Amino acid sequence: MDVKGYKLLPTHIGRLTKSIFDEYSIYIFNIPSNIIDKYLPNKLDAFASLTLINLAKHYFFYSKPVIFASRSQINKNVQSISNTISLEDFLEELLSKKDLELRYNFVITGNLLVFAQIPRVRHISYHLLCKHITLSNRSTNVKFAGEFWIDQHDYFKLNNNSGTYQPSDTLIEQVVQFFNYILPHFQFQADLLIADTVPLSDPSKWRSRVPLENDLQFDSSFCRPSLYTSDENLHLRKTVATNEWRTCRAMNVGWSDSIHYWSVRINDRSAEGYLMIGVVTDAFDVSAVTYPGNTVDSFGFYIFNGHKYNGSNSVAFTSDLPKNGDVIGVLLDLEARTLTYLKNGKIVGTS
Repeated sequence: MDVKGYKLLPTHIGRLTKSIFDEYSIYIFNIPSNIIDKYLPNKLDAFASLTLINLAKHYFFYSKPVIFASRSQINKNVQSISNTISLEDFLEELLSKKDLELRYNFVITGNLLVFAQIPRVRHISYHLLCKHITLSNRSTNVKFAGEFWIDQHDYFKLNNNSGTYQPSDTLIEQVVQFFNYILPHFQFQADLLIADTVPLSDPSKWRSRVPLENDLQFDSSFCRPSLYTSDENLHLRKTVATNEWRTCRAMNVGWSDSIHYWSVRINDRSAEGYLMIGVVTDAFDVSAVTYPGNTVDSFGFYIFNGHKYNGSNSVAFTSDLPKNGDVIGVLLDLEARTLTYLKNGKIVGTS
């Protein structure tokens, strides 16, 4: 299927921000609406859950005036011969770059497929411009939103990483089918997110005075290379295959007292499950090739074998190994000096 599109060109304002920061890389492709409706028949609502944060985003941070100001950086009249490109050529260009760190946000609306390169240096003007709600121009007919990149095997990877539209895991499989239909000679794969700090259960039902620490974010400054954070540092994934341990800390200010609970959702454990979840002290060296539980100042729960680790010593915790979609809860009691792990709300064990 021959899908044509074009690269958006900057306006006078856009040329100014481009000269200060970087080139804009935003592409729009026209797709027949009947094909999109076949694979993605339902619309997605922006900021569907009525939280205070979502209300602030909807009515202020991503309001119509803000979106209008952000899109003033790009020219509306852009369908000239000089910037026309086919979707096939666009993907071939991505393959030729072999840049595993290059990522795009993308949205699918009623008849459009829009890509925007995620800037490595996220200056505010382009950061707002490449957000999903800006790419859709606040469309009421958004069918999907996520991220797009290539891996080391030249597969095009897709995920459903959009805090604005929050597509379901089931929907991403339909998007893969959509891409396979319009471009059958390329290889597309769904990539479900590795970690998601989401609330699971309320430990206060069986333990009092336990705050839920589910506003934790991964600290990209304390992440080893080949680990990528996204969606306001709530998601973490590995971008390059390696046989070395890579660690990423979820906060840069620790606790010294009280009781704390947080949880991590495993969306892609891979076949091996080489994923360790745990806690460390200030003495733990995140830059080292190591993992939580390999040193005396760290503790970890190993998804691979269901064991708990400390000082490189392991003790069997559970034979019911975590699977994709499971949520691992961590309860740190600094008063009793205990560390308890939960899986889908049920206690795995305490160390």
